[in-house]
Amino acid sequence: MKKILVYGYGNPGRQDDAMGNVMADRIEEWAKEKAYDHISVDSNYQLNIEDADTISNYDVVFFVDA
Repeated sequence: MKKILVYGYGNPGRQDDAMGNVMADRIEEWAKEKAYDHISVDSNYQLNIEDADTISNYDVVFFVDA
């Protein structure tokens, strides 16, 4: 099974800019309910250079932004 990362980003304080974070939270809940251990979720205000290391550990990465 491929390792999947869903990476949501945006600013929750700016209403519609929080869509990436909200979607990441909902996908995380869904993956836990279904026991999809191969799906991980991360979120932040923006993409950072440090995220490259995290992303490199996955086969598939979905980026979610507003």
